[in-house]
Amino acid sequence: MGAIKKLVRPRMNLELRGLAPKLKGYLGDRLEKEGPVSERELWGWALEFFAPQLKVSSANLTKSYKMMYGRKIGAKTAEINILNSLRLLLSTVKRELSHTEKKIILGKERLGRIFYAGGQENQIRRKIRQLLGGTGSRAEEVLKAVGKGPFAITASHKKAVEMLEYYGLVETKKIGGKFYAVPEGHVGVVELEKGETVENRKFPSHFRIWEPFSAGIWILKDGPVKKTLRFDIAAWDPKNRIFYVGLNKTYVSQKDIMMLRERVGLLHLPTKTLIFCETHSKAAGKYAESWGIELRLGVF
Repeated sequence: MGAIKKLVRPRMNLELRGLAPKLKGYLGDRLEKEGPVSERELWGWALEFFAPQLKVSSANLTKSYKMMYGRKIGAKTAEINILNSLRLLLSTVKRELSHTEKKIILGKERLGRIFYAGGQENQIRRKIRQLLGGTGSRAEEVLKAVGKGPFAITASHKKAVEMLEYYGLVETKKIGGKFYAVPEGHVGVVELEKGETVENRKFPSHFRIWEPFSAGIWILKDGPVKKTLRFDIAAWDPKNRIFYVGLNKTYVSQKDIMMLRERVGLLHLPTKTLIFCETHSKAAGKYAESWGIELRLGVF
């Protein structure tokens, strides 16, 4: 018997002639109007651009294949080949669009790079926050955590922190021999304006404590303006190199904690926030818990 010849289906290469400039113009216009998008979203836009022509192109490919090779292909096969050709076309167009280099990877979900129009660089961070919202990813965990204080970087969160740092959403800082993620711009300089070190039972004896504590910072309004921030108590742990600021009040409301959080944020320093009180409202307790603020009762 003669050798049995294996039937090989000819490969199909489809060129979407003349579409590259049109696709680039379409994507560029949408970026101008709608702002930065992920690579996955950009592919969705390309599909929307090509959708009206997909059925016609698939039908034409089916006919062409029959004429060239004398065999039929199904509509699904034709459509897959059209989409593959569109992916190749988009790969060429993407090189000419402004984009970031670091890819957004959320566990097994890959969103790709961020594409944007010129002048939209300041919108990229907001887009990243939007993409992370509700994903339950490591990156979202880190972003939520740094809002409550320095976040110790674990091996499982390292890649997420690197991605967030690339996009300017967090910074890394070494505190007490360990690396922590802190909000971008969190590391700053303050000038001690008032306060004397004292001894009390709120902190261990080796802490350096100020009660009260006042610091001068610079903020931008019409120009640089110096502002004084006041706290009931502050403490420095020289062993672990952690700075504490706190509120010292008989009764604490949610508004008290919100105002304290605002002042702490203006410090632009990695800090831990504490509240010493005798009692507090239920809303204050929930608010403090949600922001990782420690309430110490009976140490007033």
